[in-house]
Amino acid sequence: MIKITAKHTVKENCIDELIIVLKELVEKSRLEEGCISYSLYKDIDNDNIYTIIEEWQNIESLHNHFQTF
Repeated sequence: MIKITAKHTVKENCIDELIIVLKELVEKSRLEEGCISYSLYKDIDNDNIYTIIEEWQNIESLHNHFQTF
């Protein structure tokens, strides 16, 4: 299993737009073959920081995910 943590810091005037994009990314990624989990978190101390934690079955699944961008 492969686990990835991706932290995003966003300007305050772009938060709403980022949330829309990240929620769509989470929804679509969860449907991909080999995706074990894919979750979005908001930092409790800083409204401008969002983190995605994703788990993939193997490196091939992750590489396939990268091709969807």
